[in-house]
Amino acid sequence: MRKNKEQLEKAIASSKEYPDALYQSTNRLDKRLKKERRQKRILFTTLPSFTAAMLFVILVNNNIAFARSLKDIPILNKLTEYVMYNASLKSAVENDHIQYVNLKDTDEDLTLSLPYVISDERNLILFFDVPSDFLKNDHEDVMITREKITDRDTGNVIDKGYLSYSRSLGYLGESEESSHLSQLNIDFAEVAMPRNLTVEVTLTKSSHEGSSSKTLAEYHFSYDLSLEPPKDPKIYELNQSVWIEDQEILLEELTQYPTMSLFTYSIKNSNTMDISMSMDFYNDGVLTPLNTTGYLTQHEDSPDGKTTITMRIQDNYFKVPEERLLKIHSYTMVPKDRAPLKVNLEEKTLEENSYGILLKDITIEDRTTTISFHTSENYHSLPFRSARDEKDSIKQALYTSYTEDLNIKTYSYSFQDVIGDALYFDVADGPLKTLREPILVPIPMKENR
Repeated sequence: MRKNKEQLEKAIASSKEYPDALYQSTNRLDKRLKKERRQKRILFTTLPSFTAAMLFVILVNNNIAFARSLKDIPILNKLTEYVMYNASLKSAVENDHIQYVNLKDTDEDLTLSLPYVISDERNLILFFDVPSDFLKNDHEDVMITREKITDRDTGNVIDKGYLSYSRSLGYLGESEESSHLSQLNIDFAEVAMPRNLTVEVTLTKSSHEGSSSKTLAEYHFSYDLSLEPPKDPKIYELNQSVWIEDQEILLEELTQYPTMSLFTYSIKNSNTMDISMSMDFYNDGVLTPLNTTGYLTQHEDSPDGKTTITMRIQDNYFKVPEERLLKIHSYTMVPKDRAPLKVNLEEKTLEENSYGILLKDITIEDRTTTISFHTSENYHSLPFRSARDEKDSIKQALYTSYTEDLNIKTYSYSFQDVIGDALYFDVADGPLKTLREPILVPIPMKENR
């Protein structure tokens, strides 16, 4: 056995003179061989681990086609580094709940790869690999947005019932030769996610300097996905009421999915305030803080006289603790009948408000209006839900940004073709408030259904 291990180490070492992608692949293979998961064979399921590893190294060293194809595969352990701050996705990757789809599409002179996806019943996360030479400097960035989703089994376009959001993951390594990752999340909040679907996306290349943004190019791509069967969710019912500032909140249930967990609570329609809560989990006595930027709330009016709110949180689907405690430590509260905030574009003023938000700057250039707000208050996410012009038309922001310096947060929004001399911003959340005494709620550890 020792001789076999020495042979393997020697073979892996000899392959390290090959390109970085191959080096990292063999290094990852070496690490996987050390895991005590012998029931899962590596690369070739009918071969013993050592034989499979040797065959892998032989192919790398002697088969040019194999080596070239392997070099095109994004390195999974590098992707793991970029999801390490998302507990749900990190545990999904570590537990092999990630699907290699190896899809590519080309528009004009740009080929965009979609090597990996993560999915369950409610969420689809796509990891795109942007060519290394596509971004020329630090002021350039890419954003990949969803355009259309089609159910390939029925041919129907899914045009509502889901949310999507994007983020850029930066370079895989320090070298400019490395790839640039971009992540697109699609949350099927109100409709079932098909397992065979076509996703059409737009890649927008922009340059950013200060608060101004300029679109440099747009590309369009399409990918036919066949997703693996989803894992069953785990559902834990709470059915407990708590009170905050004379407002009753019913804690309903916690539902765990591999990509995230959904915590559901409801507020009676007779309540006068909209409430969002911040929470921590204690798993077997160990604090698991929840990143406030990971929250997503949905308000759905129910016929039974209440509004149900679903909070999207990070969790670990694959590890079940013996004891779990929910700690509600802070919240936001805004009146249900709140009026939008008015920004006077001509006078460059913002009306007084109780949300701690101040106007920083307004710039109007050509057809683009950019408004920047600043505040020392903390918010769950963006303080505004939407914006309207004087024609009462909802304005989709061309670009939004968030920066923080010395506890001062700055939010910037850019709009095109604003009609009139004012914009009205619908308030999404109020400033974050801390409870004097946190609310502690035990969560049942046996699934209720």
